[in-house]
Amino acid sequence: MSQPENMEYLGDGVYIEDDGSGFWLKANHHENPTDMIYLEPGVLSNLFRWTVARRKRVEPKLLSGVDDLRLAVGHRVRALRDFSGVPAGTEGVVDEYYNDGAAGHEGVMVAWDLDEKPLPPGYKTYDGVPAARSGILRDGFGRSGDPEMDETRFLEVLA
Repeated sequence: MSQPENMEYLGDGVYIEDDGSGFWLKANHHENPTDMIYLEPGVLSNLFRWTVARRKRVEPKLLSGVDDLRLAVGHRVRALRDFSGVPAGTEGVVDEYYNDGAAGHEGVMVAWDLDEKPLPPGYKTYDGVPAARSGILRDGFGRSGDPEMDETRFLEVLA
C-alpha cells in the first residue's frame, strides 16, 4: 500500500505528513498510527533550532575526519552503530593501519574492548597473534573517496 504524496517515511517507524498548515508525526503506520504529534510551523522551527544547537555541542569527532589514518593507531574509538557482535557505543582501539598501495585501498583495524572479552591492559597495537588464540575481536574499516562508502565514518575518536 502506497503512502500519500504529502507524507514521507523518516525511519524508525516514524512518518511525517504535511497538512498544509503544520506537520503530523505518526508512529508505526501512516494510516493507523499508534501515536501522533502535531507540530505547528513555529514548533517545528524551534525543534530544528534546538537540534542544530545540540549537534554543535556534541558532534563526535569522526575517524573519517582524520587526514592520516596512520596517526589513529593506538587511539580509542567508539562504534556509532551496531556491528556483528559489537553493539553501538562499544569502545575499541585502532590497532593497525593498512594500505594495499596499488589499488589505493586504505583503512584501519579496530580491536573491540568487549565486556565478555576485554582487551589486555595497555593494548595499543596488533601483536600478530591470531584472534583464535588471543580471543580479541577485530574489524576492518576501509576509507573511500566516496563519503557514503567510507566506513571510518562509523567510528568516533575518543579523547
